[in-house]
Amino acid sequence: MLTDPKLRSQVDQLWDKLWTGGLSNPMDAIEQLSYLLFLKRMDDIENRNERQARRRGLPYEPHTPAAMRWGHWTKFKADDALAHVREGIFPWFKEMGEEGSSFERYMKTAEFKINKASLLIEACKAIDQMRISAQNQDVQGDLYEYLLGKLTIAGRAGQFRTPRHIIRMMVKMNRPQGRGEHRRSGGWHLRVPGPRVPAHLGEKHVARNPGV
Repeated sequence: MLTDPKLRSQVDQLWDKLWTGGLSNPMDAIEQLSYLLFLKRMDDIENRNERQARRRGLPYEPHTPAAMRWGHWTKFKADDALAHVREGIFPWFKEMGEEGSSFERYMKTAEFKINKASLLIEACKAIDQMRISAQNQDVQGDLYEYLLGKLTIAGRAGQFRTPRHIIRMMVKMNRPQGRGEHRRSGGWHLRVPGPRVPAHLGEKHVARNPGV
């Protein structure tokens, strides 16, 4: 549950902006917001890695092209930013996934549906103000679940994510064994009963239990 009242208010305000800006379908609003959050998160990770490399006196080559980075194009004028996202960033974004990956399959039919330049800039400013990178992973998960809660089906679907303390408990209880595909699924999750378990927790379990 998203308990931070300030963050809840910021999300609600952004949701209202998307609604009045033409994204009246909640699924479309969540989808488009997810794209923007992903682009923002990529830039946050690059900035963090650059700072770490600088502190260590090491060279760093960003994985994201400079023209595609959030901190670059969000400074454009509204019309230029919208054109850049639709004609440059989104086509590049759709090609990011590896061949045959679920990301590639999903993004084949993805569309950027924000058609108003002013709405794009307002949404980007709102996301910047949320300071999502400063939140812990549980809060980030709560944020997304809060968005999903705006769907009419949310009340019947139960929780959309598994809290991390529950995930850790599942790893300890299931004691995942085996290697390769049975230990990791696509590099992200473990194949264990119940909700899918992030691979990094399984890797920690394996590291602590060499015989697994």
